[in-house]
Amino acid sequence: CYQVFYAQAFSFGKVSLTTVISSFSMVIPMLFSIVTLHEPVTALQLVGFVLIATSLVMITHKGERHGAPEGQTSVWWLPFVLIATLSAGFALIMQKAYAKLPQADILAYVALSYLSAAVFSGLVLLVISKRERCTVWKKGRVYSSALAAGVALGAYQCLNTYGSGTIDGAIFFPTVNGGTLVMTTLLGVVLFRERLAIWQVCGIGIAAVAIVLLCLLICEAGKEKNMSVADKKVLTVQDISCFGQCSTTVALPIISACGIETAILPSAVLSTHTAGFTGCTFRDLAEDILP
Repeated sequence: CYQVFYAQAFSFGKVSLTTVISSFSMVIPMLFSIVTLHEPVTALQLVGFVLIATSLVMITHKGERHGAPEGQTSVWWLPFVLIATLSAGFALIMQKAYAKLPQADILAYVALSYLSAAVFSGLVLLVISKRERCTVWKKGRVYSSALAAGVALGAYQCLNTYGSGTIDGAIFFPTVNGGTLVMTTLLGVVLFRERLAIWQVCGIGIAAVAIVLLCLLICEAGKEKNMSVADKKVLTVQDISCFGQCSTTVALPIISACGIETAILPSAVLSTHTAGFTGCTFRDLAEDILP
């Protein structure tokens, strides 16, 4: 849905303005992360977002060439660009919400998403081909290009889904949007010899500063998370079986592997556990435990 309305918005209005507005779809999942998921937001995160937003406007603004405007805007442009922006934002919300699930299968989620997108795109192509006699799908190069693009986008979406589930939205979405736009602009310069205006170069510089700032915040958040886990201590009160895998001998290595300091308080000592063994020796230590 997003790609269809996004492409139509380009045909009805200015490319630069369409790109800027659609890029602000990142605001929707950011608000979802802050309001619904109660993720923290700091002043530095807001500064990073403002810098990214400023760079988006500066990079995508191409101005006028030889006194001619970039393009005329149709009355259909605004509905198309708004629907594209909202659909992109809500897609990111669903992506983040799924990634937050305890047993989220990211590969299956991305595969199912692209399968449904392929069905929708096929229906759109079928309608267009009947109305306008479109023959693009008959060309062999379309399939190879589409396959390469699909693989690249699939890998991107897997990383994007994983990142949205592990990094706060106020940091992740501006970083991804800004980084994508900067990389796209630089690739245009390298591969297609595009020339950048001075404000576009400044916009890239601002975006780079914002991305570095947000990445530092990501690293800092990771350190705080690791420190919070390291500060946790657990006391496990269970019996100890000298032979067999159960109780304390199972709980201790698992909890320790999570990086949590673990202390044990044995409630009893057994020669073996009681599942499948007979004649085991048992010593109750309940009286030795102070209340």
